[in-house]
Amino acid sequence: MDFDILFWIQSWRTPLLDSLFLVITHLGDEGAIWILIGLSLWYVKRTRMTGVAIGTALVMEVLCVNAVLKEAIDRVRPCAIETIQMAMSCPDSPSWPSGHTGASFAAATVLLLMHRRWGWPALVLAALIAFSRMYLFVHYPTDVAAGVVIGCACGVLGVKLAPTVIKIVSDFAKKNHTK
Repeated sequence: MDFDILFWIQSWRTPLLDSLFLVITHLGDEGAIWILIGLSLWYVKRTRMTGVAIGTALVMEVLCVNAVLKEAIDRVRPCAIETIQMAMSCPDSPSWPSGHTGASFAAATVLLLMHRRWGWPALVLAALIAFSRMYLFVHYPTDVAAGVVIGCACGVLGVKLAPTVIKIVSDFAKKNHTK
């Protein structure tokens, strides 16, 4: 079924959409857009908690997805199995779950929970990044679905843990500043 969906998506391909989805997917490379948003929010005192929540969510997501699940499951990417004309090179890393999707939904979930006005556009961007991974034939739909679930869970946990993270960092800074 995964391949049926991927090949159906491939039937929509055009050079314009290839270019568009390459740009969109690269926004999610290494979580760069979400790290930039998190750092920007952390820098401003009134949104610092949101920045910390995004950072916390992203750290949990990368540990869960990249350090544990991808290596444990070691699923081969669709582009390594089926030969099609690719708009990008096939990544060497395992496929399940989608790290781009997980990071995107982790940050977007934080934004939705803490700043609903910013959360909806972030969710649209997260969904576009997730779809781009299937459009570009580098992830199966089930990789993306798992990334959504894991990302949302990390986002919720990031919001819940952010006050604790701030307290730990603050206590550590105070302790080391007085020495």
